[in-house]
Amino acid sequence: MLEYYITDSQSKLLISSEKYLEPIKNIASKSNLPVFVVDHCIFSGPSAISQHQLLESNFFSSNSGSENERALIIYTSGTTGRPKGVVLNHGTLFSQTSAVIKMWNITEKDAILHSLPLHHIHGIMNALLCLLKAGGTVVMQQKFNSVEAWKHFLKMDNKPTVNLFFAVPTMYAKLVQEFEKVGLTESKAREQCLKSMRLMCSGSASLPVPVFYRWEDITGHRIVERFGMSEIGMALSTTLEGPRQAGTVGIPLPDVEIKIRKINDDSTAEVADLVVGDHSEVKILSKNGTSGELLVRGPNVFKEYWNKEKATTEAFTEDRWFQTGDTACFEDGAFKILGRSSVDIIKSGGYKISALEVESCLLRHPDIIECTVFGLPDDVWGERVATLIIFKNGKEVIDSELKTWCKQYIPPYTVPTIIKHVNEIPRNVLGKVNKKELRAKYSPSKK
Repeated sequence: MLEYYITDSQSKLLISSEKYLEPIKNIASKSNLPVFVVDHCIFSGPSAISQHQLLESNFFSSNSGSENERALIIYTSGTTGRPKGVVLNHGTLFSQTSAVIKMWNITEKDAILHSLPLHHIHGIMNALLCLLKAGGTVVMQQKFNSVEAWKHFLKMDNKPTVNLFFAVPTMYAKLVQEFEKVGLTESKAREQCLKSMRLMCSGSASLPVPVFYRWEDITGHRIVERFGMSEIGMALSTTLEGPRQAGTVGIPLPDVEIKIRKINDDSTAEVADLVVGDHSEVKILSKNGTSGELLVRGPNVFKEYWNKEKATTEAFTEDRWFQTGDTACFEDGAFKILGRSSVDIIKSGGYKISALEVESCLLRHPDIIECTVFGLPDDVWGERVATLIIFKNGKEVIDSELKTWCKQYIPPYTVPTIIKHVNEIPRNVLGKVNKKELRAKYSPSKK
C-alpha cells in the first residue's frame, strides 16, 4: 500500500523515521527516490515553531494569495475501491478547519489527546490542524492505548491535562472494554470526566448505539457524532448545545450546503431533491420520504482526485454537487447516515435494508462484542442479509435463538439469515471494514 501511495502521488522525496526505514528503502530503490531519515531528537526536543508563528503562517491564512495552491494529497480509505488521492488546496483546508473550530468552539484553552492516524482527514484536520489553528495544545500518543487514554481522562499518573478526545467507534468500544475489565467505579469516573473533559467526538464510521449509551453511563458525556470524508472534511455534526440523538449526525457545519437527492432504481426516472439545507435551516421538499443520496457543496469540497480526471468528473453532478455515495435521511431535525449506497444498503425481497441499523441491533446483545453486516447475492431474494459476529469470552448463541432475539428490535425481513461466528473481523487502520472484500469472500459462487 505504501508503494502504491508513493508511486501514485509521484512523490519526489521520502521522509521516514528509523522504525519504517527498511520498507521505505526498498520502495525508494525501485523508484530511484531519495530518502530523508528523521533523527530521534527531532521528536524528543523542544519545538522551534512558536504558536505565534503558526497563527501567522500562510497555511492558516485565507488571504495569503495561495488559497488555490495545492496543499495536501490525502488518500481515501479504499473501502469501496482502490484508494484515490484527494487534492486539498490551502483555501479548502482553511474552510474545513474554520467550520470545525466554529462548530465545536475550539479555542487556545483546549488540549486534545491525539490518538488518530495522521494519514486520514480525522487525524490530520480535525485533531491536529484545528487545534494548531486555534492555538490549542496537542498531546500525541504514538498509537492508541486504552489504558493510557483512561489515565488522561481520569487525571492519573501526572498525565498532561486534556479536555478534548476525537476517536473512531472501535476506540470507544476498546475503552469501554478496558473500563469494565479493570472494574473502575462508574460514579467516580463520571464525576472526573465531567469535570476534566469538554468534548468527546466520534467519526470515520458509524458509532453503535449501545456504545453511545454505555459511554454516557461511564463518563456522563454524550458523544458528538459527525459525518465527514476525505473529499469534504466535516459536513455534518451534532451540536454542543442542542440534543444529541444516538445514531444521528446532526446538522450542516457553517458554510456547508447539504442536499438529499432521490434517484429511482430506474436510471431513466426523474431525479428529485427531497431535502436541502445549510447551517441555519434545513427544508424538507417532499412528502414521500427523506431518504436518498447525500450531496454536499461549499468551499470545504475538494477540487480534484490526483491524476484521475474521469473519477473527478464522475464525483460531481452536472450542477456541481459532490456525490458522497452515502445514503442518508433527515428525521426529527437531524441527519442520519444509513450507509454506503453500494455496500450498506441491502436490497432483499423488495426491501431496502440499512446494514448499519442491523449492526446496531446485534451490538445490543449482551454476548456480542463486534459484528459487521453486508449483503450476499441470492437468486430468490436478490440479496440475503449476512453477518460476521465475535462473541464474548468464547460464548456462542444458537443462530435460531439469535434470530428470535433480533425480532424484538427490528423487522423480520431485516434479520440476518446468514450468520458466521468468527474470531476476528478484518479492518483497516481506521477501523473500517471493506465490505466489498467480505462480499466477494463469502459469496455463494466462492463456496
